[in-house]
Amino acid sequence: MNKPSFVYVTYIGTTPEKLWLALTDPQFTTQYWSGYRVDARGKAGDRMTALSPGGVCVHDDKILVSDPPRRLVYEWKSLNEEFKDERVSRVTFEIEPKKDQVKLTVTHDDFDIGSKMFPRISEGWPAVLSSLKSFLETGTALPRSDELHNAPQDEVSSFITMFGAQLKDPTRPFTLLVRFQIGEGMHEDAEAAFAKARELTLRENGVIAFELNREARNASRFVVYERWKSLAALEEHMRTPYITKLRRAFNEMIVGTPEFHVLTPAAE
Repeated sequence: MNKPSFVYVTYIGTTPEKLWLALTDPQFTTQYWSGYRVDARGKAGDRMTALSPGGVCVHDDKILVSDPPRRLVYEWKSLNEEFKDERVSRVTFEIEPKKDQVKLTVTHDDFDIGSKMFPRISEGWPAVLSSLKSFLETGTALPRSDELHNAPQDEVSSFITMFGAQLKDPTRPFTLLVRFQIGEGMHEDAEAAFAKARELTLRENGVIAFELNREARNASRFVVYERWKSLAALEEHMRTPYITKLRRAFNEMIVGTPEFHVLTPAAE
């Protein structure tokens, strides 16, 4: 059985130089790659890095070939826990000038048979590259797609993107208020579940405050007051096993739709 390999060819109305910048410079990748900051500006032997919209490093891979504006090759190994057992694969970008346009060939190969990553990138690359084409030809990327990264957009990434859009500087401290209603007869269970998660949360380096409050005039209404050193700290928190467990428990107890409010200091 042959090892899986992904090949995608597209023609873009741009120049090789502009396409190279769009593929390597994070100033441009964030605009069409679903908010991910992909930086491949180095030479062979340097690192290609990718940061999530929340500032968490999701890739730190070796650049194998950097021949601007013709050929770029780098390794690909997701830092996502789901893919920890995957071997390093390889991505190759080949840029070929044509009349009034550029031919871009992307090859992602060197996968093991049965790779979990391969079906994900097979969905992800067409979405990324279609958005890249739109960005270079019209100045506007395509609307955010769930396939723009290693895996379909998960719940945490959706929240981080929503919160990050409200912050001028995601590296600075901010407050998050979450308001919700707990179903009848579940109040004590909710408080007990939160208490267990809070004990572990307060050990995190990025937390400033994490409290559960009950409204004085409505015993079924609760407010979680959270304060974080950065958006990246919140994302790391939301991906911990104990918070994943808490969210699942609360999903069974909450009535209606929770409200989320992002707050920053008035002086900013």
